[in-house]
Amino acid sequence: MHQILALFSFWTLFSVDILGVSFYPSYLLIPLYIFKAYYPKYITKIIIIIIPVYVFALASKFYLIADVVKLGIMITYFLYLNSFFDKDKLLNIIDISVIILVLFGLSQYVSFLVGNLGYVTWLHEVIGTGKEELGAAFDLRGGILRVASFTREPSYFAFTVGVYFFITKRIFIKLVCVLGYILSFSLVSLYAVIGLLGFYCFRFLFKTKYSLLIYTMLIVLIQILFVKYFLDAYVPDYLYQTFSDRYSGLKEFTSSSNLIEILTGIYGTTLSDVDSVAVIRSYSNISSLAVNFGLYGIFVYIYFIHKLGRYNESAALSIFLYGFNFYYLTGWPTFVIFVYLLYAQSSSFSDYPLFQLRKNYYQSTEFSEKSDLSSS
Repeated sequence: MHQILALFSFWTLFSVDILGVSFYPSYLLIPLYIFKAYYPKYITKIIIIIIPVYVFALASKFYLIADVVKLGIMITYFLYLNSFFDKDKLLNIIDISVIILVLFGLSQYVSFLVGNLGYVTWLHEVIGTGKEELGAAFDLRGGILRVASFTREPSYFAFTVGVYFFITKRIFIKLVCVLGYILSFSLVSLYAVIGLLGFYCFRFLFKTKYSLLIYTMLIVLIQILFVKYFLDAYVPDYLYQTFSDRYSGLKEFTSSSNLIEILTGIYGTTLSDVDSVAVIRSYSNISSLAVNFGLYGIFVYIYFIHKLGRYNESAALSIFLYGFNFYYLTGWPTFVIFVYLLYAQSSSFSDYPLFQLRKNYYQSTEFSEKSDLSSS
């Protein structure tokens, strides 16, 4: 059962929305975590860093409670993965999942080209994601055909294969990801490739262990300057709506002259109308972070990307760059699995019992240490 639900984890089409929170099939086994209740020691550090961000934000933005629920589910799902999967077992399952994902996307693509539109859209229509706000099976933005496969929309598909390309070690799976990249190609994919190439040049010129941290900070600065001085003045009309959807929150943020708002987020932002929804949940990680949490929230986010990059810089940066097209907390199993696979490569993946008595734990640890010494 674990393997089957993990296989579905990248297929974001199969989800149910309840009170604004998406629940996925792979989340169904999370309660089993209590039977193997161990947690990586850095989870506590993550929670300690995140709590101050939400303390400031929830004071004026009660709608963020839904995001707290999402975050709790994602952390618990991470712990579930840590309890029931080792890295190699999960990689094998995800490899199969990506192959199936791309093959179905290819069948959609070919079906569209031969004029069988019904095959392309039937699954989305059956599940009910034909509504505009939930994505679509394909689109022809800019005259370029993109398909969604088993994801809610093509950009989800692009995120999945675009990041996993840097996680898998198998050449064949990398080639499959390239095919998926072509089938789901979009402006955000082009943005990610340009960003990655820029990073490789930056790292070559400035050899420092903080390359990823500095580079992501520069990207944030460039986006702020772009919104402040170029968006309204120089972006052509046919592209303006695309940028406006993603930078509406950052535009409100840059228009503020209140230092407290700049540091902790824009106060008084509500869910009272469509425009404010577009502002607070705009399709950009940096934009939505800025308006909800200010510079403090942005820094916590890029610091997290920096820490993730210690294990795989390209994959961590890809997550960041593809986030140009998503709300800051898009609670997919896909995202959690990516984070788990990157952290699982670390030798510091130490576990501590959650429900076992502390005294018993240290006694067992002491016994283990003595056994090691005696055997040596």
